[in-house]
Amino acid sequence: MKLEKITRDFIKTLTEPQKKRTAAYDSKGIVTRIEEGIAWVKLAGSKIETPLQMTIAAEPGDEVQARIGNGTGWLTGNGTAPPTDNKLANRSYKVAVKAVNKADEADEKAIRAAGAAADAQDSAVAAQRSADAAQASATAATGYANVALDQLGVVENVVGVLELLQKNGEYQLTLDTKVQPLKWYFTRTGTSPNYEYSVVSNPTGNPSTSGWYELTSISQSIQNYISSHLVLSSDGLWLLMDATQAKIQLSTDGVTLYGTDGTKLAKYGAKAIIGNLDGFHIEIDGQEIGFYQGGNKVAYMNGSELYVTNSLSFGHYIFYERANGHFTLKRIT
Repeated sequence: MKLEKITRDFIKTLTEPQKKRTAAYDSKGIVTRIEEGIAWVKLAGSKIETPLQMTIAAEPGDEVQARIGNGTGWLTGNGTAPPTDNKLANRSYKVAVKAVNKADEADEKAIRAAGAAADAQDSAVAAQRSADAAQASATAATGYANVALDQLGVVENVVGVLELLQKNGEYQLTLDTKVQPLKWYFTRTGTSPNYEYSVVSNPTGNPSTSGWYELTSISQSIQNYISSHLVLSSDGLWLLMDATQAKIQLSTDGVTLYGTDGTKLAKYGAKAIIGNLDGFHIEIDGQEIGFYQGGNKVAYMNGSELYVTNSLSFGHYIFYERANGHFTLKRIT
């Protein structure tokens, strides 16, 4: 009988450690770092870091739940940022990124339209194509500009006032412990009252422990800058210049360019007009190119036809119509 008890105790001693090694268990812990898809976690009651598979999203500092067993471990929950919150944040981030991309596209289209308009003064055929593109770009630019002016986070994409924000904005140390999508963070240099703020180009980690600042408000000077250079009125969207009357008008019927003295130089819409309407100018529609002196059309090109009202010169010779209706060729030099 004593021998049997000794045998049972010996077998129990051999099997119990094996059972303990293979039994899985759950534990809470704190994420200390993330490396290559592995979360290093200090489990409750442990002073060492345990590598766990990131089956859910987590960041350093998060309180997580873990499952340990069969020589491996993985995350089963995140008490600091539950998975449902992450999904909602990811969807919101994607929507915000799309909005910024649309504002960028509108800005680029408006710039291309203005460049096409300038080129059109040297090429009548190119001007017609540019007018069609400008109509679509003007409509898109008006809509996107209205949205962008109400969003501080994308104002620099509309009028390029990042430098003004740095010099005229009001800042405070951020309290964020995590980087917020689409939020600007700044570093500060210099001494009071001449501090300089620079944007953190790729923020990561904990903003508050990094000593970063965030923009809390903008001064009146930035609002004045926007209102004096980009104006939305019942006539359309106006882009104005400092110390000159030159401007661009984007409206529902096209793009209009004004010179430094405020004179209308060109308009591109359903019909393109190049030059001052009171003087010599060109008008282009889908049928012909007309040459005008004030309100009088002095020549035009229509399909394969060229028409001149009074005379036509070729080198040293001129063709002209006499008072009796006859046609004359005359050498002029």
